[in-house]
Amino acid sequence: FNLGVMYDYGEGVLEDDAEAVRWYRLAAEQGHVSAQYNLGFMYDNGAGVRQNQAKAATWYQRAAEQGHVTAQTRLGDMFYLGIGVKKDYARAKQWYGRGAEQNHGHALFGLGRIYYFGKGVPQDHAEAVKWYRRAAKQGHVSSQNALGLMYKIGKGVPQDFEVAVIWYRKAAEKGDASAQSSLGAMYYYGEGVPQNYKDALKWSRLSTAQNDPSGMMTLGRMYEYGEGISQDLVQAHMWYNLASTNQVFHDFASESRNRVAMRMTSAEVTRAQRLARAWKPRSDQNVDSSETSSTGKVSVLAVQRALKILQYDPGPADGILGSKTRAAIRAFQTASDIPPDGRMSTELYLQILSAISRTEQR
Repeated sequence: FNLGVMYDYGEGVLEDDAEAVRWYRLAAEQGHVSAQYNLGFMYDNGAGVRQNQAKAATWYQRAAEQGHVTAQTRLGDMFYLGIGVKKDYARAKQWYGRGAEQNHGHALFGLGRIYYFGKGVPQDHAEAVKWYRRAAKQGHVSSQNALGLMYKIGKGVPQDFEVAVIWYRKAAEKGDASAQSSLGAMYYYGEGVPQNYKDALKWSRLSTAQNDPSGMMTLGRMYEYGEGISQDLVQAHMWYNLASTNQVFHDFASESRNRVAMRMTSAEVTRAQRLARAWKPRSDQNVDSSETSSTGKVSVLAVQRALKILQYDPGPADGILGSKTRAAIRAFQTASDIPPDGRMSTELYLQILSAISRTEQR
């Protein structure tokens, strides 16, 4: 198992996912629970082996049956979504329940989601709130956002905009795009907080950096009517156009875009369309080819540089995933309420970039 970890992370040897898989498999077949989980992870993500989520589920289950809480929770997701296994809400609830017994945030969230949507159980918003709250108090970001929504719309709890703002803010400050756009909308409409276009603009911009269509709609309105910012129909058209690519927002966003277009010249419409085609989420703009390896993984050097911006100490920016860099990753994860596994990933890098973006906005 330890050799697998060394090849997985490039500790003392060149990083080699295929070699990591070989050693994980040898340990997993002997019943090593962490090796079983890691082997499942490699199949799940196509690292060192051809992606095979059915095999991932098999190895996750073997680890889950030995009490590995992350495997239990991932297995819950797989049964809930039908990834690598046939969709089965009863088994999803079973595995989320096993994870919840160990107070795992995402497992608690999974149970809340099952009750919110009534998947395999009678729909029960109060029960959903109970599970969301337990996870949210641990700092689970998606649960904080979900709890904000429950208070905003008054499902499972009495409607309370001020409490909704509290939970949206907790999630938004950790980089959750949905919570950021919701918080921006609360400031825009003055729900639970005094109306404040400056804060509406701030939170909506942060959400759009992660391609959130609701934040795009808020920005579109603010540019269209000149609320908290100089009126700019080209920008309004661009944001509505971008939001229209989302299936849920398509009709409303398209109608808004077309309404604005009637007040624009053909040259302005052409410019707005060109801007929309050129636009990319900020996260994507920050990850360039120099920061990724030939396998598509973000480089250690890029993560080290980003951690330094946030005042973490990964040691010298030398591109080596040593003990100091892993300690810095774990410190960042702990501060961000992310399970501190010290693992390198593109998702980790984007989480660090999101934290940098929030710091720059202050």
